[in-house]
Amino acid sequence: MRLLNATSLKLEEFFDGSLPPYAILSHRWQDDEASFQDMQTDSARQKAGYTKLKLCCDQAVKDGFGYAWGAAACYAYLFDVQNDRASFSISAWFTRGWTLQELVAPARVEFYSSTWDSLGTKADLKDEISAITGIDVEVLEGADPARFCVAKRMSWASQRTTTRVEDRAYSLLGIFDVNMPMLYGEGEKAFLRLQDEIIKHSDDNSLFAWSSTDDNYRGLLAKSPSEFGDCTNVVLSERKLNRVPYSTTNMGLKIQLPMVAWAMNTYLAALDCEIKGYPNSRVGIFLKLLQEKDQCARIMFEGKDRKAFDSALIAQSSHIEVYVRQRVPDVRPEHQMDFMYGFWLRRLPWKVKPWTPLLEHSDTEVWDIDEVISHNTWKEESRFAEIPVGSSGTAVAVWYRHIPTYKYGLYSVLKLGFDTSVNPVCQLQGAMWGLEPDPPEPRVGFEGIMLDPFPVKLMGIFEKEMSPSWISERPLNRHTFRGDRLQGTIPQVEYFNTTQRDESDDTCFHEWRSWRISIVEKVVGNQRVWVVDIDFPIPSSKTEYLEG
Repeated sequence: MRLLNATSLKLEEFFDGSLPPYAILSHRWQDDEASFQDMQTDSARQKAGYTKLKLCCDQAVKDGFGYAWGAAACYAYLFDVQNDRASFSISAWFTRGWTLQELVAPARVEFYSSTWDSLGTKADLKDEISAITGIDVEVLEGADPARFCVAKRMSWASQRTTTRVEDRAYSLLGIFDVNMPMLYGEGEKAFLRLQDEIIKHSDDNSLFAWSSTDDNYRGLLAKSPSEFGDCTNVVLSERKLNRVPYSTTNMGLKIQLPMVAWAMNTYLAALDCEIKGYPNSRVGIFLKLLQEKDQCARIMFEGKDRKAFDSALIAQSSHIEVYVRQRVPDVRPEHQMDFMYGFWLRRLPWKVKPWTPLLEHSDTEVWDIDEVISHNTWKEESRFAEIPVGSSGTAVAVWYRHIPTYKYGLYSVLKLGFDTSVNPVCQLQGAMWGLEPDPPEPRVGFEGIMLDPFPVKLMGIFEKEMSPSWISERPLNRHTFRGDRLQGTIPQVEYFNTTQRDESDDTCFHEWRSWRISIVEKVVGNQRVWVVDIDFPIPSSKTEYLEG
């Protein structure tokens, strides 16, 4: 290491084992500064910047240091601050990238005005400096910066600038205790490399807690420290949810996060950090599933790409492993058609003649829609069942009641919803479908309820009706059918008609119907929709349809 002799103002070289105590000069680089080459010749004396070097060396001698340009103490020279201290808080020194580590690292920092008059020390001015910079007082008192989360440390640099864009990253190497080559000319890639290095050494995923106003599809890494400007109050959560390591692959950043289904093909992914002062909060980011298996992109949702939410919502999450590429080519929000978070029941039978165990009842027995349970107000003329933002699972339950008798199972039901991978799922229960499954649970207390979900909610039954437990069953029973969001369909489900005589009674026939259910992704108007068509194509059966 080369040090400047504070007495002779000559450069001298030392090796690590023989380094003497030394001080450094921290300053804003200006025009006509004395360079390393200038200091090797007498030309440095003709430079405007030589004066502050001489004053720095004089101060080092007074303080007992024989050399300058080091770390035992730091002299911060504020060229734009007068002795009145009024301009201290707006000094350009607090806005420069390299001065961050020069403020944090040395145990002792002394501030001097443009006339080299003392303004005070870091210890004396810690509260004022903390208010100016956002750096916690504990750090200014000597606490290890590693005690603070990655997002918080990044926020310290969010308002700082450097002459060369690469230095915004390189000036943070000491703050994050990582090493990487300095490749001037790489531009913003330097900050991406810095984040990659942090990932190699830390599992602190507050690194992804940045926010921006960029509405393009993004990766998980920020473009610059500026995007951490809203992270001054981000702290690590006591309860850690991150289960497995994450790493960079040739398919993108591979990561597993607890995700809450938030909207169609969209998750709110929970990070292991929260907002200071709100211990029951979590910070989440919005990830959107792409038309490629397991691939996601970070997106803006309703104008925000980050959301603080109640940690109780974690109970509704699933740990999902995805890949997130840093560059998402050819995908822009304006090119993406809206996708309704729900289903359109285009063809829905209103009345269905059931299979008839007693021949003489064949003209009187029907299955009639008794109740349609959905999150939105159900309207017969439109038949859209939508899941509200922030909810998931069951979209709609269509209950049929057997009239006039209670024989053979009073109710049958059709349920539609989405699994945790946002694949459409359909379930059929009850004798109306001719599948002879176990009948659905008795529906106590539904008589007389209109086709509006809100009275059901008030009765405390809505949550039970819309529980997603039937979707998460493993393995799925033979009356539950799962589709594929990438293929845009649930394979067509069919059941065919058979008729047989009961050998114990010549007058009794079992007439089984056939039906067909089609659930396909289609474009309707200006949005994509999962379209449901239900048909009972037997001429002898009496079926009244609600058709779109």
